[in-house]
Amino acid sequence: MVEFERAVWNFCAGVSRDPVCGGLLVVYGANGTGKTHCARAVSRWARRSTIQFMPAPNVVQWLSARTEFWSWPELLDALKNGGWQIVTDLTECALLVLDDLGAGHDPSKVGTDKLCQILSRRERKWSFITTNIAPDSWESEFDRRIASRFFRNSSIVDLSGVPDYSSL
Repeated sequence: MVEFERAVWNFCAGVSRDPVCGGLLVVYGANGTGKTHCARAVSRWARRSTIQFMPAPNVVQWLSARTEFWSWPELLDALKNGGWQIVTDLTECALLVLDDLGAGHDPSKVGTDKLCQILSRRERKWSFITTNIAPDSWESEFDRRIASRFFRNSSIVDLSGVPDYSSL
């Protein structure tokens, strides 16, 4: 848990220092380890933030207005229903938080395809992803392109040894 705390602190400090150029934080582990709780807290922090930045010359924006939080099953449903504009929105936001990646039924692989597009376009942008799927299964559960992107410019936190707090 100390590693998790440090990784999230470093992630948020990085967002504060440079909201335009960043990296990926992937947190994986079983249910009940605090992944979603932390992801929501980071999203709330960013939305309450007073961080001002310039993503382009003569353009001033606020981090709070440029933060997206999505639960993967909800995002997957929106994509399956033709919400293609969401891909652009998630590509262009300053901070993207995707929670519970891998949950949800995607036999058509439309979610996998769109996720690959999002991750490709977000390289060197701030993204926080939670999943129950361990790295050794990323390629088989998602696909090779996504697994490769998870390892690029990223910090990966393993919570697999953390107990389910709801059962304590």
